[in-house]
Amino acid sequence: MKIKNIEHLRAPKIVTKEYPTYDKLQTYDIKDNPFPYIYIDLTYKCNMNCHYCYMPVRTLPDLDLDYFKYVCENLPKLKHHKRRQNIFRFLGGEPTMYKHFKEACQIAHENGHYVSIITNGIKFADKAYAQEIKDYGINSLAPAISMNGGRYRDDWYAEIDNAHCAKIKFQALKNMIDVGFKIAITAIVIRDFNEGIIKELYDISRLYPKQIKNIHYRTAGNVGRWNKKFGKPYTATELQEVVASIIPGADKPKKWILDGKTPAGVRGKPFNDKDFVCRGCCREYFVETGDGSSLEISIVEFGTENAGKCWRRGHLNSDGTIQSYFASMREFTTDTLGIEML
Repeated sequence: MKIKNIEHLRAPKIVTKEYPTYDKLQTYDIKDNPFPYIYIDLTYKCNMNCHYCYMPVRTLPDLDLDYFKYVCENLPKLKHHKRRQNIFRFLGGEPTMYKHFKEACQIAHENGHYVSIITNGIKFADKAYAQEIKDYGINSLAPAISMNGGRYRDDWYAEIDNAHCAKIKFQALKNMIDVGFKIAITAIVIRDFNEGIIKELYDISRLYPKQIKNIHYRTAGNVGRWNKKFGKPYTATELQEVVASIIPGADKPKKWILDGKTPAGVRGKPFNDKDFVCRGCCREYFVETGDGSSLEISIVEFGTENAGKCWRRGHLNSDGTIQSYFASMREFTTDTLGIEML
């Protein structure tokens, strides 16, 4: 497939007062992709208007489906991973609003890639919709639902998601579980504001230990929209210390996948490769839960210089290239000038 001239489709270069700067980030042709996790903006449309949206511009075009098929067919096998397929993170915007959502999931699956859906969960609050997605018949398809206020804290949701949505979020989670998904639950942790979400998500996971296999906590990066009144966001190291003080076993994990020091594969086997350098922006490990099961905890530092150079997370561009996940969003900040934030 010949890559079309799509300069007119690129994200606008927005003039800002401040944003993270990433020095000398490398861009790769998709055929040379080194990233095991590829983040893909299916659409920039969204059914929410969150205060902490890292990609708040809604006027960019959707992903071209033929281009996505070309990408899936031309990604190389991963060098250091046993199964050697990529793990796609479908996002946006809200990925379920993409008009070719089913086709994108099927194309990825047919080409051997794994798919997780990073969703706000609003559409999954309709159980018929949750069942429709489950009926795609893709066993590896895994939703991850953001729950910044857990089950009850609409005050946290109001600050972060700009909505009182606790009931609809929890209904969406229950629907996902009822139709048979194994899911991840996620939250933004803001310094001196909603650290209580750490224990809340852990408690939710204990209600559904067979279905909730991963909790993902991320820091409140200064990209997109954020609120300066909360000061400097946590680093991954700081957030791990907080998590370790709250979640049983997180101070001494059963098994490390990523320890913030050594690059490793999806099963935790360290790389012996000078081309990979760990910058401490991720933590990933398993904890014992006391009921015979294990729970995976993920911690991600969001939007910082270190995170911008992470070897794990790549972002698919619309011109046949892949670069750091955060490089694509650094222009979209609170102080955006000359463009309307919808």
